[in-house]
Amino acid sequence: MHFEVAWGQIQGGRPTQQDAVACMAWPGGMHLLVVADGIGGGPCGDIASATVVDSFREAFVQASDLPIRNRLLAALQASNDNLFHQIAAEPSCTSMGTTLLAVCLVASKAWWVSVGDSPCWLMRDHSIQRLNERHTVGALLDQQAAEGLLSTEEAAAAPDRPQLVEAVLGDDINWVDAPVEPAELCAGDRLLAATDGVETCTEAELIRVAASSRGRPSQAVESILGRIELNARPDQPRQRDGDLGTDRG
Repeated sequence: MHFEVAWGQIQGGRPTQQDAVACMAWPGGMHLLVVADGIGGGPCGDIASATVVDSFREAFVQASDLPIRNRLLAALQASNDNLFHQIAAEPSCTSMGTTLLAVCLVASKAWWVSVGDSPCWLMRDHSIQRLNERHTVGALLDQQAAEGLLSTEEAAAAPDRPQLVEAVLGDDINWVDAPVEPAELCAGDRLLAATDGVETCTEAELIRVAASSRGRPSQAVESILGRIELNARPDQPRQRDGDLGTDRG
């Protein structure tokens, strides 16, 4: 199975770009996409995201003898450890952290590891499905509502729904999404890996914009970023970047 990958990035309203991206490809057709989002515009968010992405990429390459899922988890641990040492060396960045989403495309499968709220969507035909977990207060409240511990209305109305409950901070990570089984891909599928700024677009908008790109990932990324800028919500001033992997069959 052949993959075509494109990525793009815009800074948004902050003085520094606090998102970091890496895309890698191997001769056998394997691809690695990594996206990190410095937490909430906090101190040294740009350093945190760049440190974690660079460390993850290097550790993933070095762990080539491991199965893909273990390889992703080993790279996550290495990047978290490296952030710990970075924080120790930079006292002014004590509270820095970042989300992380890494997707490995190989054969007809998509493996991923994620910490935080950066989304990974699978687009197939005219449908869209979020593959990875959302590590936020809202996700926990929705789970409690599903278990009957509170009403869906109470869960939906909570003002702190977007607040992160897990991130890469150079400390213990208690909530990691790394499924034992990968997602199976079909010819024509599209994957969108991005920071949470892309959620200024509705799922319907993402499907419509991607469909209008006529199968060209670079055009789809450009169109999605343009839509984000047009939507530009005042409560979402964060940097946005997107990686779009298209299965060309």
